[in-house]
Amino acid sequence: MSSIIFGPMQLFFSQNIEYENIFFGQEELHHLKVTRKKIGDSIIVVDGKSNAFRARIEKITRSGAEATIISAYKSPEISSAMPYQLHLVVSPSKNLERMEWLVEKVCELGIQKITFITTEHSERKKLKFDRLHRKAISAMKQSKKSFLPKFQMLTINEFLVNEFIGTLCIAHCQGSDKTSISNIKWQKNEPITIMIGPEGDFTPKEIHLAEQKGFKSISLGSSRLRTETAALFAVTCVYAHFS
Repeated sequence: MSSIIFGPMQLFFSQNIEYENIFFGQEELHHLKVTRKKIGDSIIVVDGKSNAFRARIEKITRSGAEATIISAYKSPEISSAMPYQLHLVVSPSKNLERMEWLVEKVCELGIQKITFITTEHSERKKLKFDRLHRKAISAMKQSKKSFLPKFQMLTINEFLVNEFIGTLCIAHCQGSDKTSISNIKWQKNEPITIMIGPEGDFTPKEIHLAEQKGFKSISLGSSRLRTETAALFAVTCVYAHFS
């Protein structure tokens, strides 16, 4: 008989799902052990693609665990969709821990995609996506969501060759003819893309290229913010608008 779940809901994660079988690797095996789950227990599993399942643990070994799907799980406790489609485009800072912190926080709020871009003033050219992925999974489970953002890393030129739709914004510190982010009219279900530059800001040429692709120059206020602070503030503005 399955045990009853008491206390705060614990979410488990797996993208290794075949028919009715769910397989867990070492990361979730550790989570199962910490939460003292055992064979026969009922758990809630999210797949990072907006799906949630009630499942029963069938096997626990040293290398992983297996569960069988009992049913799809629908509950207002778990968020499976957002009223906005937000794509954050940000130049990674030199401090990797700050980027991990940023990923964790924007995932808690809710975001569909993060593109890390290298620019002329970027201090970091590479990222450890496995670490960022783990941070995103942890934030997804902690904030009771069933979707994970997609990650990629491009140069700013590679990014700007794309065609864009929706509300497009680029935040920078140059010039005074900019729209305050508080005055942007975000539209429900319309794609939103926000570009955040490195500590040394975008160059005038980079700003011009973005504006040519339809990006509107915006201000995040009078304070000069760190990259990760500016990115979190921008995401929070969108989140608050639709909350």
